[in-house]
Amino acid sequence: MNYFVPAWHKQLIDWSYSTPTLEFDDAVSHLRILQDNAQPVGLVLTDYQPQLTTKLNQLALFPNTVWSAFDYLQGIETLDSQVVDIRDLKWPADALFDFTNFRIFVVAGGQHYATIVLDTQGKILQVNYVAGDNAGSTLLFDSRGFVSRQSQGQVDTYFDPSGNWRFKHDRHSDRVTVNQELVQTAHGEYAHLGALLEEVVTEHFLPRIKKNDQLVVTVDDAATINLSQTFCHQRPIYSASRWAPYDQVIAHLAGERLIVDSDKTASRVKQFVTPGQLATLPLFQSQFKLGHSQRLAEQRVAVFAEHMTDQELMAVLDQLYPRLMKDPGATALYLFSYSNDQAGMVSRVFAHFRKKHDGEFILSVDEIDPGENQLEEDELPPLLKIKQQRLVSNADVLTALDKIRLLILWGQPDEFMSMAAVSVGIPILQNVASSELEDHHNGLLCHNWDQLANGVSYYLDHLKNWNTSLVYNVQLLNKYSEANLLKRWQEYLEGDENG
Repeated sequence: MNYFVPAWHKQLIDWSYSTPTLEFDDAVSHLRILQDNAQPVGLVLTDYQPQLTTKLNQLALFPNTVWSAFDYLQGIETLDSQVVDIRDLKWPADALFDFTNFRIFVVAGGQHYATIVLDTQGKILQVNYVAGDNAGSTLLFDSRGFVSRQSQGQVDTYFDPSGNWRFKHDRHSDRVTVNQELVQTAHGEYAHLGALLEEVVTEHFLPRIKKNDQLVVTVDDAATINLSQTFCHQRPIYSASRWAPYDQVIAHLAGERLIVDSDKTASRVKQFVTPGQLATLPLFQSQFKLGHSQRLAEQRVAVFAEHMTDQELMAVLDQLYPRLMKDPGATALYLFSYSNDQAGMVSRVFAHFRKKHDGEFILSVDEIDPGENQLEEDELPPLLKIKQQRLVSNADVLTALDKIRLLILWGQPDEFMSMAAVSVGIPILQNVASSELEDHHNGLLCHNWDQLANGVSYYLDHLKNWNTSLVYNVQLLNKYSEANLLKRWQEYLEGDENG
């Protein structure tokens, strides 16, 4: 069995605030590679994850086994779910329920009594009491269908599925009180929650690991437990990636086995790791989904703005603008991002860009005022095709790139977007070296804006250069294929066993 300890801390929030977004996780990526190839995998959770089943469904992740420190403490022994209806809770006799799109407001005695918050699947996420005996308290529900925790002031009380309290945690002092009539622990009081969790992991999970099992622990500065001390006797493989902060923990891993997500991460951690114990295993495998941009007369250029500053995006727009204006029907521009913040930045920069070029172009014929002084068709400003899109899923990215001819990636490497470009077979222009880009093979490394402008012409004006990039990307598809990444996993594990 291959056990993975991920850096999972976030919990689901009110779906009125929850927006779809791409999330990356080293443990999930490695786990999928092994499970897709019939390797048994287990998931080990050390943080509180009351919406565990919902999260697993969202990730389409189905480990062979799941072990959770909080599940042990709360007496939860299954992933099976039951439905909780709002009428299953105790309400005043005169309670009225006002249903809205995102919440249910409970009114009793002529006043707001409580707010029921739903998660992204329409299940009860929490109940916030504003009146009555429970005023000021919050009930947090487990996605498996029971009250998991009650928060009152600084104290969190955790329950089992039958409603019995199992332990209490004072968030201010970090002190924990355990109900030892129901929970087997060495002490009834703990000065820190981390100490209790370390005991549970050590006493109730680690004995399960057999001689041939492998433990892979994400290096995570935000972990509640001490990762290097808790797992050191099991000789785990530690996993470091840019998706979780690791600077504090990595300093205590001298001589330990370590896998990293990129050459950049490898260069950062080399000073802490014994030579030969470090391996680079990319998180993103290639998918043979070559795009169809060559079927279009229109050449679409995509700018990935997730890691750009306002000034950098404006500079890219300035570089591409003359080409767009020269032949508006020949070139289109797509502005991509992942996050809400960067999508907002793109909107602001483009609004400023339009103001700077006010009246020089239009994005739709509807922008022309149908007044008395109508313009002839040849007098209209150039009609440019410039679109903005926030990418929120893996499928979104591959679909968005399907008809793109060239990708501009600026600011810092992005392994997922680069691998998607390789998968659809398009060249990349970027200003920072990365393992996915081979300069003058499947793209160009551009050190300034003039080189960027020349790079656009290099691939859009000469089909031979674009075809050369396509051929090289096809070769890279094998290098980053799931089968090859699995082979590298096995070589790393077998090399350690033989050593």
